[in-house]
Amino acid sequence: AEGMVKRVRRRLAVALGVVALALAMLAPRLARADDAAERAKLEEAKELLRRGVSLDAAEDYEGALALYLRSRALVPSGSNTINAARCLSKLGRYDEALELAEDAASRYASTLDDVNRARIGPMMAELRKRVGSLVVTSDVDASLLVDGRARGKVPLPSPLRLLAGRHVVRIVR
Repeated sequence: AEGMVKRVRRRLAVALGVVALALAMLAPRLARADDAAERAKLEEAKELLRRGVSLDAAEDYEGALALYLRSRALVPSGSNTINAARCLSKLGRYDEALELAEDAASRYASTLDDVNRARIGPMMAELRKRVGSLVVTSDVDASLLVDGRARGKVPLPSPLRLLAGRHVVRIVR
């Protein structure tokens, strides 16, 4: 029991550190917000991020992911994107995790804090080992479905990331 308490305390300390860094990244946006609706949206995004970190520390990755994605829908940031990618990875959804990690690395490169900047590269390298790519070319515009899930329009601008294994690929025009 004592070991479990120490483990929970360590996770909580890490979680609080992540929250502090995330809040520091969102603070400049909050200061620039010039209307009440925008400030309310930023505050809600911060609260969702805080709650997500708590669930993350408790290893409730599904719950944390849902909150990170809601935070990201309100106010996209490097922190909520990387945290969502990490949860997806913990859930074995490596293809989706890689897409978000790459988005975070390209879109938020200049605003990532040192902690996230240090972990994004190794995270992407590990995720790339766990996924394959599907290249689809076409001379007509059509919808691409993989395993019954819409994955975009062909021709695709870049290879599609997939988990290893068999897949059902359909092109619908």
